[in-house]
Amino acid sequence: MDPSDLELELASDPWLGWARTVLQLCGAVYAFLAIALGPMMSAGFWLDETVPTGLAVAMTVVFCLMSLVVSGFFAAVLFASASGLATGKKWAWIVGICVGGMFVTSCCAPFGLVILYGLLNERTRKLFA
Repeated sequence: MDPSDLELELASDPWLGWARTVLQLCGAVYAFLAIALGPMMSAGFWLDETVPTGLAVAMTVVFCLMSLVVSGFFAAVLFASASGLATGKKWAWIVGICVGGMFVTSCCAPFGLVILYGLLNERTRKLFA
């Protein structure tokens, strides 16, 4: 398929657009969690007077680094998949299906269903398979 024809097909598929939007939205949530989760997890150390200040600082640093690495990595994967789908990359389609499958089995099931339907409907499968 000619690259310009592929771009037109990708742009005209509404369910693929919805799947990309959900991937970007979930990526934004994970990016927010990467920033906010560390301080939120360590707040108990700062509120307890019996915890030494050095331990509170150390645990805050550990929790912030941990949340940045884990949530930041997952946010990057979601954003990369959404942008790869826009350009017709097959790896992005596979990553999107994996992410949708993970979301379906969790409390994010509505998001996973939109992603999976958007990526596994007949029209989209023909574009990527």
